Amino acid sequence: MLQPRGCQPVWRWGVDSALSVVDRRGHWTGRNVKRFTESVRLALSARNWYAALAVALTLPDICAAAEDPGTGKSRQRYTAWWGRCMEPRYTASNGDIWLTALDAYLLRCSYLHSGTDELEGKGRVLERVQFREPYGNGSLHMQRVDNVLVLEVDRFCLEVCEGVEGWLNLIPNQPAVMARLSGLLALQGGRDSIPGAVRIGPMDERGRPM
Repeated sequence: MLQPRGCQPVWRWGVDSALSVVDRRGHWTGRNVKRFTESVRLALSARNWYAALAVALTLPDICAAAEDPGTGKSRQRYTAWWGRCMEPRYTASNGDIWLTALDAYLLRCSYLHSGTDELEGKGRVLERVQFREPYGNGSLHMQRVDNVLVLEVDRFCLEVCEGVEGWLNLIPNQPAVMARLSGLLALQGGRDSIPGAVRIGPMDERGRPM
């Protein structure tokens, strides 16, 4: 039986920052990162499984890069973060690990770079991670046949989001990590003007974009 361990929520008190605001109870909200976890949930609600999976597999990259910035160490960062914050969720009571940190990283590479679910690389345990749509009654989540792990895509994506949100609650006392997260991409309003910008494209007779 799997144990719900890993980066579990540990609420801390603090003041507002460029990264996070505090709610009425004084809890950190981690709004910049939650834009991404909420995008996963929105994609799941729209049954856009492929988009949800892509963002979910990217989230450990985002978190790990905030902790350990720099180039040339994506694999090292990803596996370290997964091992700490997600691997315990995929560890059975007998110690068997259903989705190791390395397998998670190889899955991320296969899906984001090639659109496949086949794992390639030395040290892997699994040959493939097969994702399925929500099953309804019952569950096919966490079934393993030989070297193939079966996961329900919605449950996997939500588990990653929960791991990220648990991690967020552990970083308010790490200013350098928070500062890096404050620079995450944020979409601007479609009607917001851009000072000094020159519009390129067709215009109507009144100079308005068509």
